[in-house]
Amino acid sequence: MWRILKLETLAWAHMYDDTVRQTGELAASGFHSAKIEPEIVFKLKQPLTDPPDAAAALESVEWMALGLEIIDCPFPDWKFALVDFVGAWGCTLRLF
Repeated sequence: MWRILKLETLAWAHMYDDTVRQTGELAASGFHSAKIEPEIVFKLKQPLTDPPDAAAALESVEWMALGLEIIDCPFPDWKFALVDFVGAWGCTLRLF
């Protein structure tokens, strides 16, 4: 995804109860071209400074866990413009 989106730095986003599963199964029906990405999941105990340095960021972490993000893309061969990606609400399905 980094190459596709031409990212040169870490990308992060908030997680919500309706997009996270602790355990269970996910039906494979309805996927277009699903992929799995390993993720580092963490909860902050305090807001980060802007821009955060590495030491301050680590001190702000309450806990960390390993996660798996399932991503899918409705566009053939994962070829899309940034405006398409935003219009499709990104490609994230669930984080485990």
